[in-house]
Amino acid sequence: KGQDDKSIAKRHSLSKIPWPFRAWVFRFIRWMTYEWGWTIPGSGLSKDVFGSALISNIGSLRLDYGIPALMPASNLSFVQAIGTVQEKAVVKDGKIVIQSVLPISGTFDHRIVDGFHVSKYVRGLEHYFRNPEELMFDTE
Repeated sequence: KGQDDKSIAKRHSLSKIPWPFRAWVFRFIRWMTYEWGWTIPGSGLSKDVFGSALISNIGSLRLDYGIPALMPASNLSFVQAIGTVQEKAVVKDGKIVIQSVLPISGTFDHRIVDGFHVSKYVRGLEHYFRNPEELMFDTE
């Protein structure tokens, strides 16, 4: 319903900044929050407001695929976008079969994350998608 968080209203106020001035405003916000560690009163913006990673379910918006951008006023190490599950023709064991495919894309900040760490994350993600039963646990 769009009532998840007070930050939604604050985000809309940032979107009202005229385009030519946004880069300056974002650089200033970044300087205040990340370089100096200040919280901007009334804005809800602080050094760790965005955390270290952002995962967006763009599939809920009926988007099949997207290329996420790093946020200029944050210090995120990566942004990941998860699209819509679709049935597609794929080659499996040398035969063409119909299979569910989930497109996942991501943007990584190589100043923070090395390609080696990204590959470990992607391999782990692929492993758990292929073996989801490993994520199940007995609550009894």
